[in-house]
Amino acid sequence: MKELLEPVDLCSADGRLNPAAIGWARRPLVRANLRGRFGRRKRWDYWCVTDERWLLALLVADLDYLALAAASLIDLTTGEREDRVKLARGGLELPQQPGVVELAGVRLEPGRLRAEMGPLRAEIEIAPPPGDILQVVVPWSDRRFQLTSKQIGSPAAGRIRWGERTIDLAPNAWSVLDFGRGIWPARTSWNWAAAAGGGIAFSLGARWTDEENVLFDRGLIHRLHERVRFGDHGIDGASVALRFTPVVTRRIGWPGVAGLRWSAGRFTGRIGGHEVTDLFGWSERFDILW
Repeated sequence: MKELLEPVDLCSADGRLNPAAIGWARRPLVRANLRGRFGRRKRWDYWCVTDERWLLALLVADLDYLALAAASLIDLTTGEREDRVKLARGGLELPQQPGVVELAGVRLEPGRLRAEMGPLRAEIEIAPPPGDILQVVVPWSDRRFQLTSKQIGSPAAGRIRWGERTIDLAPNAWSVLDFGRGIWPARTSWNWAAAAGGGIAFSLGARWTDEENVLFDRGLIHRLHERVRFGDHGIDGASVALRFTPVVTRRIGWPGVAGLRWSAGRFTGRIGGHEVTDLFGWSERFDILW
C-alpha cells in the first residue's frame, strides 16, 4: 500500500471507491464522502479510555437505517459493569473526518468526551496524539470498502460518576479512537487488538482488517506488512508472538446474526522487534450480518 501525502476524497462522483484514496496515511487525509448504497453505509466514532482499573467505552454510530449511542463502564478488578444503549432513526450526520458527533447524551469531539446516560456521567479530556495516527483504506472492491482511523495511546484525564460513586482516572490513563466510514458487505467478520504502555502501542487485525497492523514506537508509526493469526491464547505472525492473558471477558449478541467476544487483559511477548511484558489492552472477535 502506498503512503498518502495529500488530502483526497474516499469516493468518486458515482459513489464508488476513488482509486487515488487506496493507501494509508499518518494523518487524517482521507475525506469520507460516502454517497448512495443505502443500507450498506456504516459510520461510527468509538472511543475507549482506561487507566487499567476502569475502562470506559463510548460509541456513536449510524448504520443508515439505525443510529445508536452507547456507553459502557467496566471495573476491571471486579467485573462489575454498566451498559447503556440508545437507539434512534438512521440518517445521523457524521463528519467525513474525526470531528464532533453527538447523540442521546453522548458527545465525542477531538480533545473532549462527554456522556450522560442513565447513572453514568463522564467528562474526559484527551491530549493530542503523541505522534502519528493510522488512517487506512481497505478496498474489497470499488463498491465495498472501508476507511479506518486509529489513534492509540493518547493521554486521558477526567472524572466518571456512576450512581453514587465518583471515579477519578489515574494519571496513567490513555485512550483509543477507532473511526470508521465505509460501504460494507452484508456479512462482516474481524479480529482486532490494541494495547499501549511504556512508549509503545499497537493495533492488530485479522480477517478484513489485515491492512491495519501497526506498531507505534514513541509516537512514530511502523506498519507491519504481514498477516497475523488470532488464537485462543494470543496473536502470532512473522514479527508478532504475543500471549494474551484476559482479566475480563464479555460475550454479546446472537449466534449467526451478530456476536462480539471481547476481552481486556495483558500481552507478553514480541512485536516488531520489541519485547513487551504485561502490556495492557484488549482483543475482540466480531461477526455480524447486517
